[in-house]
Amino acid sequence: MIENNLGDIVKDRCALVIVDMQDKLFRVMADREALLNNTLKLIAGIKALKVPIYVTEQYPKGIGNTIEKIVAELGDAYNPIEKCEFSCFNNKCFIDELEKNEFLTDIILIGIETHICVLQTAMDAIKKGYNVHLISDCVSSRKTENKKIGVNRIMRIGGFLSSTETVLFQLLKEAGSETFKTISNIVK
Repeated sequence: MIENNLGDIVKDRCALVIVDMQDKLFRVMADREALLNNTLKLIAGIKALKVPIYVTEQYPKGIGNTIEKIVAELGDAYNPIEKCEFSCFNNKCFIDELEKNEFLTDIILIGIETHICVLQTAMDAIKKGYNVHLISDCVSSRKTENKKIGVNRIMRIGGFLSSTETVLFQLLKEAGSETFKTISNIVK
């Protein structure tokens, strides 16, 4: 049988990585209201699916902590990993946490800024053999052009471009369950 990587994703083998969704950075992002709304939907859906969540904060003393609405949606899943590195994979605490999930093959990647920390994290994740699923409506940069550059680079190096609704239903796989009803209500 020929094995092709078509970007399929299985909930027992993936995790959501939220990169630097911090207050001071968020205030200057392009399309920030849509970014926040989609991020909150994605987190709610990921929690309903019981997928692990990892949160990073870039130099919180200077940039602040994760946006309060995101922290509230994360609830108990909010356990930020402080970093100064642009790539999460250059941070030992992040790697140590991720490696506790021995079956992890796929990373659902969101955050800011697309062309800096998100891009460098995606590059290093792909180098390490992870499949990266970039959620296009949950990433941003200060300038739309920089977001486009980051998204295009991630796709060119083997990342899979997706959206909030697409990835949630891709993880769900079928209709008819209580989780399906929950996800359907979240994306409405």
